This record gives sequence, structure tokens and C-alpha cells, in this order.
Amino acid sequence: MQWELRTEKGQPVELPLEVTSFRGGLATIVDAQPPQHPGSTGRVFTHAGGEYFPSVYGLQWVKVQEEDGELNAAVRLMSRIGGSFAAALAAAYWAADSDNRARILAGWPDLIERYRRMAQGGADD
Repeated sequence: MQWELRTEKGQPVELPLEVTSFRGGLATIVDAQPPQHPGSTGRVFTHAGGEYFPSVYGLQWVKVQEEDGELNAAVRLMSRIGGSFAAALAAAYWAADSDNRARILAGWPDLIERYRRMAQGGADD
């Protein structure tokens, strides 16, 4: 198992990240520490040296299976470098429940696999 920092909508976070706290304060998160034990929520660290609970900025740590981590890396890559269709499909994936995520994976397996290989450092076909 590994941990992934995500937004309230379930989208993985990439650092640095500009955020707004629940009090309206602006900050840039530059580092994060996953939970160290079951009762922990982990921490996020700001550019100004602050250490906060992730929930202050609407974030949370989520446990993911290793294969989920690889899939999530592929979907993040689709968001960043994919064309408009791949980026829209990635956005739909993050917004979807588990049933609809399965539909997305089943509907475009070649596209997902292409970005999975790229995320693992493989060549693009």
C-alpha cells in the first residue's frame, strides 16, 4: 500500500500546489507527509514554513494499491500532456464513482495503457 494526497473531489495532488484554507488564507503547499499511524491524518507544509493538517486546505491522504498508483500516474499524465480528449477523459475519471471509473477503463483500454506505459518511463507508440 502507498499513500496519495488528494483533493476533496478525489483528484491526486501535485506539489507545489496553491491552495486556500477554510478560513480564506492563501498558501502554497511545497511538501507533505503521509500518516505515520492509524490515528494520524498526515501533514502538509507551506512555503512559509507552516505545518498543517491536510483538511485545513481541503485535502486528505488516501491509501491506494500499488496498481492503483500506477493507474493514477497514467491518468495524471493524461491530464497534463494528453490532448483535449485524453484530458477530458482524465477529468471524468477523477469525478466518477467506482462504477463509472470501471466503464472509462473498459471503454478506452488502449488509451489508458498508452499513458500507463509512458508514466512508467516507457516509450510512446
